[in-house]
Amino acid sequence: MSNTKEVTNKKSFLNNDSGVAYGIFAVIAFIILMGTVIVWYLPIHNQFIDTFNIFVGQGMVSQKTADAMEFDGWVVEALVAFVLLGVACWGIVRALEKRGDVL
Repeated sequence: MSNTKEVTNKKSFLNNDSGVAYGIFAVIAFIILMGTVIVWYLPIHNQFIDTFNIFVGQGMVSQKTADAMEFDGWVVEALVAFVLLGVACWGIVRALEKRGDVL
């Protein structure tokens, strides 16, 4: 009996404007929070790269270590794209739920 009530409450939540407002707020909050995290993290990451470059210049690291650092740099740069892609997919799913195609 309570399961039916939960489904009914979910449908009514999705059929009013508060569900849309929640989705918009969640996307904006997520973008702001991710931007803040990146702004705080990038100076630390850049300092790490600068220090690592000194070691590379002195020949103190192996090629495998240099390749691992290059991959790490790629991951940090691609993180923003992955996060925005995830938020976009979440927004599309929310829109489909609102429309009633997916439940």
